[in-house]
Amino acid sequence: MACAPHAIFKTNRKIFVCSEITIRCIELFVRHTALLRPISQGGRLRLRTDYVHLENTLKTICPQLADLGRPYRLLKSMASLIVLSPTEIVAGQVSVWLDTHTSEAERLDLIAEALQRYENVVRQKNSVNYDPVYPVMSQFLENAVKELDG
Repeated sequence: MACAPHAIFKTNRKIFVCSEITIRCIELFVRHTALLRPISQGGRLRLRTDYVHLENTLKTICPQLADLGRPYRLLKSMASLIVLSPTEIVAGQVSVWLDTHTSEAERLDLIAEALQRYENVVRQKNSVNYDPVYPVMSQFLENAVKELDG
């Protein structure tokens, strides 16, 4: 005996509604956890556990979470990133940038811009004390630029 057309429609509608609820839960959870600052390493580990619990709970109303596409990838990505410190995340971004910018000149420009921004911050604070690494980096940059131009 075949299903009536309206029964199929009701089933598809339920799947759609469950998917929408699941997507909204993911979006809100990610948004709110991204706003938590400051957060200790222990707090980040607890949030990682919360991400796993949320994923397992959402599978009860939407068994094919991976079929949601972007929202599911966001959930999985944030679950991985949440345990990293901001410094570790930035280091990863710098690594990706370096992978895509292989020119020595581009890399030296990045260093020069960073040193210039640091110099500006120190001046804005009316300070005369620079971090001990600043002169070392400045000298490195100067030598590298001479070598590149030479």
